[in-house]
Amino acid sequence: MFSWFLVEALKIISDAAKHSNDMMKSMEQFEKLLKINEKIEGEDIIDPTRHLLKEGKITKIANKSKDPQDRYIYLFNDILLCCEKKRLLAASTSFKVKLKLEVHGMKVSDSDNCRFIIEGKTKSIELQTNTEEDREDWMAALLSAIREMVRKKESFKTNDAVGDRLITADDEDEDEDKFVPGKCEPRWIKDDETTMCMRCGADFKLIKRRHHCRACGAVVCNKCSSFESALQYDNNKMNKVCGKCYYTLRGDVEELKKLERRSLITELGDEASFGNFLYLQKGGWVKYWVVVTDQDLYALKAPKDVRAVLTIPIKLYTVSDVDAGSSDKEHVFKLTNGTDGRMTYTFAAESKEMKKRWMMVLTNGLEGLINKSQTI
Repeated sequence: MFSWFLVEALKIISDAAKHSNDMMKSMEQFEKLLKINEKIEGEDIIDPTRHLLKEGKITKIANKSKDPQDRYIYLFNDILLCCEKKRLLAASTSFKVKLKLEVHGMKVSDSDNCRFIIEGKTKSIELQTNTEEDREDWMAALLSAIREMVRKKESFKTNDAVGDRLITADDEDEDEDKFVPGKCEPRWIKDDETTMCMRCGADFKLIKRRHHCRACGAVVCNKCSSFESALQYDNNKMNKVCGKCYYTLRGDVEELKKLERRSLITELGDEASFGNFLYLQKGGWVKYWVVVTDQDLYALKAPKDVRAVLTIPIKLYTVSDVDAGSSDKEHVFKLTNGTDGRMTYTFAAESKEMKKRWMMVLTNGLEGLINKSQTI
């Protein structure tokens, strides 16, 4: 009997200590918010549910000029602030918010030269770190924030006892996640992100110029941008759009099905694929944007290309390391066909960490990468 009371007493003490620690942690987080709020001009960040995840100096790559710009980033559990340091005569530091992105609906993707891209619902930003390790740290923090936000959104779902359907705390917020062409100004895909029309796959040449769909931002050829639609974000003015957006806005399901049947490769969503720049040995070393799904590996000339230069059914291949001394390139690995050992593809990553990630994905599948990111 005495031992039971002792166990219960220890449990009560443990719960009280945990509650006390949680309270102290919340107070520390709130104090951090207050200090940051004093530094930031024109933005009130005080929110009882908000806490800081990561902060630091970083370089922003200008959209048009590609010039590097010094910035300071604050990543919270629900928003990201990209700030510019103000020049003050006093010793105190002040920041002006240049861009604010919500974590909800955010996407993060790798680029080359220690760069990565953050896409919000309506805007995007390209950032660059000093080292590959710094980029990995930032991407891990961002992915962790995104996954936690998704988990919280899912926890808000509940059963509607009358209608027997799943509803969220805010149905309109859920609808906002669905991309509607022309509702918001899109992020324009950069010219160097694709070597071909993103709708028909025709290669761009001197006589075949690039155009942008004003509804979705895709880079398309003249033929595929010959449609016009009224766009909500532009006060319902008529704008040039691609065929996919045109038929989507018209609600023409049959034409959309025809376009889908003409698609050259599987549409690669961020959740169903992993991609980065790799070098492929073809006589010399050729740089490609390589994307892998659970079934196939695609080598593309540019990240937004819709036609692959090479497609490998990875289920038929095994991945293995290549000794540093046996190649003129660093961070090398190879894929070998399980039934025909002569069919081998040799790749080189841009860093040791990126090589590890590729070998893990090719060995354990995409699930292994997701599980690793969740534990970071």
